[in-house]
Amino acid sequence: MGSLSHRGRSLVVLGGSVVIAAGLYMIGRDVSEWREANDSLSWKGVEGRITESEATRVSGDAKSGSGHQIRIRYRYAVAGRLFEGHRINVGNHLDEDVRRDIATLHPVGSAVAVYHHPEDPSRSVLETGPVFALPWVFFPGGVLAGAAGFFVFAAVTDRLRVLGGDA
Repeated sequence: MGSLSHRGRSLVVLGGSVVIAAGLYMIGRDVSEWREANDSLSWKGVEGRITESEATRVSGDAKSGSGHQIRIRYRYAVAGRLFEGHRINVGNHLDEDVRRDIATLHPVGSAVAVYHHPEDPSRSVLETGPVFALPWVFFPGGVLAGAAGFFVFAAVTDRLRVLGGDA
């Protein structure tokens, strides 16, 4: 086993740095979403009306699977201003049963409680609170950043070896 060449080490460091940045971006995005979902527990509710509600069965390939794609819209008023929303919850994290039954749960014309952000009423949801566990928020981005960080560290400290002789 030989050491990586200078060029090989540079490529590992450059590629690893890009993957680390992507992982950190994912973590930041997910933590921000989790915070907003948690903050939504204190949002005020107003009455709204469903203007569009549709669940369409989609079939994917073996990799993506099949399920239901949802489309929902609702209107609500805050302080005399009319708003339109489309989120069920922060991130629209819904299990397959809810996706399948969305048109039944929220038919067009039905009244719904709409919860809106106190400082920006255009940000709204029909269900408040986090719908996912905090440790799982960090998992995809953390694995990506951690694995790439390991390879970058190993390349920089010359601990990364190439199988099959000198590079």
